[in-house]
Order: sequence, then structure tokens, then C-alpha cells
Amino acid sequence: MNEALLHRDVMTKETRRELNLLIEEQLQVHGSENPGTPLISVLLNEKNYLIWKNAMIPALEAKMKLGFVDGSFPKPPEGTLKCIRWNRANSLVCSWIKSSMMPDLAKYFMFVHDAKTLWSQLEKRYGTTSAPHLFELKREIALIKQGDTSISNYYGRIKQLWDQYEQLRPTPIVAGDVGILLRTREVEDHSMELLMGLNEVYEQEKNHILFLEPLPHEEEVYSRLLKAEMHRQVSLNMIAKDDNMAMMVKSSNWQKKPPVAVVDGQKTDKSTLLCSCCHRTGHIKDGCFKLIGYPTDKPVKKCNYCSREGHERKDCFKLNGYPDRQPKRQVQGHNAAAVSEDSPLEVELVVPSPHQLQAMMHMMQKEIDRMVKGKGRAGEGSTSHSVNSVHFPDFAGIPLCFSDLWSLLSSTMRFATSFSK
Repeated sequence: MNEALLHRDVMTKETRRELNLLIEEQLQVHGSENPGTPLISVLLNEKNYLIWKNAMIPALEAKMKLGFVDGSFPKPPEGTLKCIRWNRANSLVCSWIKSSMMPDLAKYFMFVHDAKTLWSQLEKRYGTTSAPHLFELKREIALIKQGDTSISNYYGRIKQLWDQYEQLRPTPIVAGDVGILLRTREVEDHSMELLMGLNEVYEQEKNHILFLEPLPHEEEVYSRLLKAEMHRQVSLNMIAKDDNMAMMVKSSNWQKKPPVAVVDGQKTDKSTLLCSCCHRTGHIKDGCFKLIGYPTDKPVKKCNYCSREGHERKDCFKLNGYPDRQPKRQVQGHNAAAVSEDSPLEVELVVPSPHQLQAMMHMMQKEIDRMVKGKGRAGEGSTSHSVNSVHFPDFAGIPLCFSDLWSLLSSTMRFATSFSK
């Protein structure tokens, strides 16, 4: 009996000593602990309280300050040394919490100086479960897609949504076969949701997993997809490497080989040759164009009969005769007036119909009357004609020169060709 009491006293002393050490650790504030430095990288906003809370609790626990927010370390009596130290640690915890919030959100809690009260207000304001929040989580889980991210990144995003939904609506713990059935269905739902958002390149792996009985756990599905991604990446790297090698071989084949020349029956690189005549590299004196003459790209034909270039003796017109004129062509309109006497083309005039001929005669008569009137006005006051004119017999009593006759004929030609169109 005495030994039991003695053992109890020893245990009580040991427990008290450990409790005092725990209190001392919670009250201790290190000089490196800055109140303005946030403990976590996630800043609290109106939509990420669950994520922020699950990151903040481990950080406070690592600092031995979790008891200030959950109420497990109440405030000591006023006026004691422990109370003073507790107030300092409490203010530090409040500063950490406010520094881990968005600035536009932290300003609403500036006058809250108790860590437990601040934590409780945040829980009531942002931690309550609501139907719109659950609906939004369910919607994000159903619509999430892998996109251009990796399998690991995709699984991390959907796993975060599952955890948030589980905290807002935890699965009830039921013993027996009913509990096992509920857990099995939850696992199947998670595995199917993970497969739904995969890219089409994993269609084969997705079909293989869906045919498994029973459907594997989400973590096993993730492991299978991760292996498929690694295998696909290795295959793509090998294809890219083969393409690069093919391009390198192709480019090397297209590289020009250095030009060579035959000197004394042996092939020699032209860049090493030096001509003693023109002092240029690439050839020797025997092949110097400056000495032996420059070659022509095409052989020049030269006739040995007429000594002209461009043809040979067998094609010489001067020896064999010039070819006949080209066949007659019908020239109409202004082209007929532009044909000269030296042109090889012969103008074939169209014979007008009686109606056209009558119109032509009428127009010619009008032209002659106009010229006659003009000659009459020019002849008044002058008894001599131009010495440079070649006179023809009088026409209607008025002498006509060569220029007048040519003008008359040209006008007649234009009338005839215009009627033949």
C-alpha cells in the first residue's frame, strides 16, 4: 500500500513537472518570431476558409500556440507573471492570424485582441456549411478537367476539392456491412470523377480501369495514370530524338563537299591551289582563264557564208533564199491605217455592200465639197500655188496637190474599213 502511494506521488510530481514545461513552452516567445510575418502562404479570403484553417492549425501547433485559439490554455489570473507572459503570447497569435488574412478582410477584425475570440468569429462567419457552397464544390468536381496540366497536378486539384467537401459534409461512420457499402461507393465515385476529367490521350487507360472489378481505389487509379503518363512522355522523347537525328543527317547530306581539281592525276582541294599567272587561289596556271581565255555558257552559232552570228550556213537566208511572205491577214480599224509600205502584211480590203457603197459615196462627196471650199478660200488674193506641191489635174475646177489627194484617199480608206466591221 505504501509502495502504491509512493508510486502515485512520484507520478504526480513527474506529471506536474511535464505540465509546467508545457506551459513554459506555450508562454515562450522567441526573438525571431515576427508578429507581422504570416505563418502560412495561403491568405484567408471569403471563399477559402477551409483551406486556410487546415494550413493554419498545423502552423500554430508547431509554434506551441494552438491552445490560445482552441481554449485549451486559458488566461491565468490577473496580476501574475504568467498573465503578463500570456498576454504577450496571445497578442503574437492575434498578429499572426491577422497577417495571414487578406488586407481588405483583416481590417474588420482590427479591434479583436483575443486569439480565441478572433478564431471563433472567423469560424462562425466563414466556416458554416451552406447549400450554395456545397453546390459550388460539387459543380467544380464535376467540371474539372486535366487540360494542359500533368496527372500529378490534376490529381492534386481534384483531391483538394474532395477534402473540402468531406469537411463540409463528412461521410457518416456506420458499423457493419452498411458502412462498408457506403465507403465502397465513395471510393467508386472518386475514381470515376478522376477518370472523367482526363484528356483523350488516356482513353485506352481509362477504358482498361473501368473494366476492372471491383473498381480500384482513387490512389491506385492515380498510380496507374502516372505510369501511363511517364511511358507516354518517354515515347514522345524518343520520337523527338529520332526526328532530330533525321534532320541532322539530312542537313549533313545537304552540305556541299569542298571542290576538288585533278592535278598530275590526283584529286586536290581547290582551296590549296595557287595560280602563278593571276595569283588567285582555286586553280593553277594550266587552267587559268586569263591565260587560255574565258569559256562561254552557250556555243555561239556563226555562219561561214555571211559571217553573221545567230545562225549556221544551212540556215542562212542569204545563201538559201529568204522565206515567202506570211499569209494575208485582214486588218481592220486603226491597224489598217498603221500598216506601212515595207510591212510584209498585205491588207485585204472588204468589198462593201451596195448600201454601204452608197453611204461611202455620199460621205466622199461631203469630204470633197469641204476641201473644195477650203481651196477656194486659200486661193483668194493669190495667183500662184505652192512651189513644193505636186499638181494633179483639176478636180471640179480646183487644182489639187499630192497632199490633198493623199488626205482624200486616207479618209476614204477609214470610211471603208469602218463600214466593214
